[in-house]
Amino acid sequence: MKHEHKCRALIRSIVRDARADKSTLVFVDSEGDCLNESQRERDILDSVFSVDESQIILIDLHTQRTLGTLSVVLDYDTAPCEVIQDFSANAYTETLVRKAESKI
Repeated sequence: MKHEHKCRALIRSIVRDARADKSTLVFVDSEGDCLNESQRERDILDSVFSVDESQIILIDLHTQRTLGTLSVVLDYDTAPCEVIQDFSANAYTETLVRKAESKI
C-alpha cells in the first residue's frame, strides 16, 4: 500500500483515542465476521489492514451500546485522509476522525 504508514497512524490514533478511557471496545468487522479476537491495539490494526474493506465498531463497555461505526476502505493509492470512507454522524465519531486527521 502506497501510504500505509500514514494510514496506520490515522487508524491507530482513532483506536487510541476511542480506548483512552478504558470503557470502549473496538471491533473490526468484514462481511459479517469479527476479525479481532483481542482488544490489543496491534491486533485491531492488523485486523483492519488484513482486508480491503472493514467496519470499525465502537461499543460502550458499560451499556453495550454502539457509540459509532467507521467504514475503512484500503486501496493501493488511497490517501490517508480518504481511508475513512464513512462514519456515524455523531459528535463522538466526528471528534475521533477530525482529531486523527489533524495529526497527519
